[in-house]
Amino acid sequence: MTQIRVLDVETVSRIAAGEVVERPAAVVKELVENALDAGACVVHIDIAAGGLERITVTDDGCGMEPADAELALQRHATSKIRAAADLETVRTLGFRGEALPSIAAVSRLTIQTRPAKLPAGTVLTTEGGRFVSTGVFGGAPGTVVTVGDLFFNTPGRRKFIRSAAHEGALISEMVDRLALSRPDVAFRLTANGRRVLATSGSGDLLDAVGAVFGTAVAREMVPVRFADQGLGVWGYVGRSGVSRSSRRHQMFFVNGRYIRSAYLGTAAEEALHGVMPAGRHAVLVLHLSVAPELVDINVHPAKHEVRFSRPRDVYLLVQRAGREALRPEMPVRGSGCAPPPPAGGFSGMDAEYRIPLQMTLQSREAELCEESTGYPEFPELEPLGFLPPAYILAGGADGLYVLDQHAAHERVLFERYLRALEQSAGRQLLVPVAAEIRDREAQILEEYGSFLRPAGFEVDPFGEGAWVIRTVPSFLRPGAETALLNDILDRLALERPVDTDAFRRVVAAVLACHRAVRGGDKPSGPEAAALLADLGRCTEPYSCPHGRPTFIRLTFSGLARRFRRE
Repeated sequence: MTQIRVLDVETVSRIAAGEVVERPAAVVKELVENALDAGACVVHIDIAAGGLERITVTDDGCGMEPADAELALQRHATSKIRAAADLETVRTLGFRGEALPSIAAVSRLTIQTRPAKLPAGTVLTTEGGRFVSTGVFGGAPGTVVTVGDLFFNTPGRRKFIRSAAHEGALISEMVDRLALSRPDVAFRLTANGRRVLATSGSGDLLDAVGAVFGTAVAREMVPVRFADQGLGVWGYVGRSGVSRSSRRHQMFFVNGRYIRSAYLGTAAEEALHGVMPAGRHAVLVLHLSVAPELVDINVHPAKHEVRFSRPRDVYLLVQRAGREALRPEMPVRGSGCAPPPPAGGFSGMDAEYRIPLQMTLQSREAELCEESTGYPEFPELEPLGFLPPAYILAGGADGLYVLDQHAAHERVLFERYLRALEQSAGRQLLVPVAAEIRDREAQILEEYGSFLRPAGFEVDPFGEGAWVIRTVPSFLRPGAETALLNDILDRLALERPVDTDAFRRVVAAVLACHRAVRGGDKPSGPEAAALLADLGRCTEPYSCPHGRPTFIRLTFSGLARRFRRE
């Protein structure tokens, strides 16, 4: 008996749907991209229950004739390409011909479509990928696609979908990217009857940035425009005052398509080094113009990643564009060379105990370092000197210790704030602070409101996109309320804590990062000694809240081996 068999059509369709339709946000992406490829100037997305109950995408694009509407629901049917050679120069957002039939295979789908040249359009209804009915559509030119009961026939997929609030937040984030990719299109997103996003479609990218990130951020954005060797980059980058604790607000687009690229992110971070505070990331929206034949957009099934044929040129382009945009913000250096390092040692120390800053230890790390988690108890340390940009040198009974002062201070503050948050201490502000919080961040705020209040935060809605901060933890310094809240929401979106303890750890980590000393901050001798003593009293002194080591040890025996004294 043969072991290999050809799968039936229904099974094949569900497998294809699993590759294309991961969750409701993927459905929104595919439908909106189809609308954009159809020439839409206005796109309205309306969702219910995070898209699981219903997704409706309405556009004013070219619409489809009856025969085309039926073909669009067949696999591998597309208007975007004709032959394999077209893949090398594709300029549309979608071209595989998998989206509509894959969505239809796992939902109850209705298409209402009408070209402007026809007096009436077509209505098609499917259930689980099978045609149910056809009819006549008498609405305005364009297309309306309604997806109901997503994953109704694939319970295995649906049970792994998260809460409606979480899925709605992912859809909001997806629409934000689409709106920033096409500022010439008016986008509207409503969720459960509430307006989440509305862009003007004016064609001005800064207008779209203001709608997505808020007007306060848009006011701090600097234009970017640079071209070289047939490549171009344009967009906006934010000043340090609106920086964030994560890279969630960094958006890259290639030929109008949103992409994820750690490579381009590194280029931007390198360009802005010295402008952004340590541990902070710029808000940026950058569009790259690249000849289609120089970029492969078919690397990732959802086309989130691309491959460049001239990656080094693209890297340098982004780097130079970022530097040119924020050149006025960069610190002035008299001769254009790096400034000399400050004098070594701590103030008040005898000169004979100062450690020269030019010293280097060129050795294999494995011979000199021991895993910090291997220490049975924290050693008693004496500060010896400071090694720029961020290291405290200390002596112990068993060797030399090199401490990362930021990581060490973060650990001390983290445990201090965690204890304070457990006491639920809050301080009411004499004058409430207004904060502009939009879209996904607002949904995160609503979702975690029950956790925020016991931690000392009271934040209330105050109109569309506006919130007011009334109470903050008692130990928070004045003036940092809005920046701190934004960073907490960023971190909550990434880590998604599920209980009060995990939530407090997220908040304490953000607070600690805000208040910890930075690289380049040179401590005095007493300050270094106090930090070492505080670190020794921590329950977990060997790493910061993010898992980085607080110090490394160079043992006397290791040093003896290096100097051949054994």
